[in-house]
Amino acid sequence: MSATPKKILFLHGSNDLYGASRVLIQLLALLGAEGHELHLVLPYRGPLDKALSGQQVRISYYNLGVLRRKYLSLVGLLNRSCKIFKAVNFLTRYLRSQQIDLVYSNTTVVLSGGIAARLRGLPSIYHCHELPASKGLYASLMGRLIQRLATRVIVVSEAVRTHWSQWVDPEKLCRVYNAVSLPNQLPSADKTSPYQLTAIGRISPLKGHQYLVEMAAILMRQRADLQLVIVGDVFKGYESYEESLKEQVRSLGLEDRIHLLGFRADMAAVFASTDLLIHPSILPDSLPTVLLEAMSHGIPVVATQLGGNIELLDRGKNGLLIPVEDAETAAAQVLAYIEDQALQQAHIARSHQRLATIFNPERFEEAIRAVVNPYL
Repeated sequence: MSATPKKILFLHGSNDLYGASRVLIQLLALLGAEGHELHLVLPYRGPLDKALSGQQVRISYYNLGVLRRKYLSLVGLLNRSCKIFKAVNFLTRYLRSQQIDLVYSNTTVVLSGGIAARLRGLPSIYHCHELPASKGLYASLMGRLIQRLATRVIVVSEAVRTHWSQWVDPEKLCRVYNAVSLPNQLPSADKTSPYQLTAIGRISPLKGHQYLVEMAAILMRQRADLQLVIVGDVFKGYESYEESLKEQVRSLGLEDRIHLLGFRADMAAVFASTDLLIHPSILPDSLPTVLLEAMSHGIPVVATQLGGNIELLDRGKNGLLIPVEDAETAAAQVLAYIEDQALQQAHIARSHQRLATIFNPERFEEAIRAVVNPYL
């Protein structure tokens, strides 16, 4: 790292407190502590602002032309092209006026930062939290663009590395696992009835909430003490999916046992009331931070057998992996797991050890420095 503090511009595609945003908070804290001048451009105001209020970060707001799958139509691509063109102009001026040394895009769906960096001849790091579900047009387009725009690409799991290496030079790719801090000791397993299943994450079709409700209905016929709590709000544009989820709960007559709480800032209280965390995504996730956080709280976890879930749960050694879109089989496996306290405790102990050795903050910080420092 240069002896002189540098100026780093971070770009982020949302303003929330979910996985990638929580990693961004860690990144800013790390590089701010190293004395660098940090700039951040967000697409709009939101909860992340408050979380960053104690950090020395210069925050600006601009529509960055975030590219998502829903824009894969003629009208959508024209819309994004216009937004990205305007964002590139804004960022190019910003890079010049603020004399930025490095552009760090904390998501692959913000292309404008990489384009602006290329126009200014600056290094561009992409932190890839995404794992597209297919190898079709969208994935190919994104992969080829990232190959051209990125100087280095951080991937959050081997599953993500495998996907992006189809288009991105493997020499550019560097795997850096997300990290969580561990408590001094695991909490005691003394929760009382009702038995609470919890799912945490954005409400969207890919996250499998309808599949989870289908499973829960089967489980609740077997166990009268089960409750399901779903924590998370909905992406703009997916409000109809949230309504269909609520209608599904109503049609099953389970309004008093399945609760949609929306976004919750008091996650410590949510984890404290949770007996089992379920991550039911029906398409691959990169490396769900919520699984790391639940395991750090000594909570047994269940996840669908996809993508980074398999990696995090060490192929079932640290939690239960269930099939996708087979609610009867999944529910039977979850029920057996609920009733096997010895297996749960063994998984908790193994996951705690794995978090301490592989997913710890010190290792994360060392890996980030190794990627960033050569460009500062």
